[in-house]
Amino acid sequence: MAERRYELTEFIGPAIKYMRKELGYTQEELSTHSGKDDKFIGRIERGVNKNVTLSTLTEISYGLKISPSKLLLIAEELENNSLDRTKE
Repeated sequence: MAERRYELTEFIGPAIKYMRKELGYTQEELSTHSGKDDKFIGRIERGVNKNVTLSTLTEISYGLKISPSKLLLIAEELENNSLDRTKE
C-alpha cells in the first residue's frame, strides 16, 4: 500500500485556525488584525481556498502576531501530527 503524501497547502488553513484559537481570536477579530474578510478567513481555514498567495499569507500571519515562516512551520507540525490538534 502506497503512503499518501500530504501537501503542506492542506495544512495552511488548520495552522491559521490553530494560531487564531491560541490567541483567543474569533475570525472577525483576525479579520480586523489582518485586513482580510472574516468569511475569506473561514474559507481558508476550512480548506475551501487552498491556494493562498504569499501576500495573503503574510497579512494573516502578521494578524496572528507571527511571521509567515512561523505559520508554515506550524502547518508542517500539523502535517506531521506533532501539535495538539484539539484546537482546530
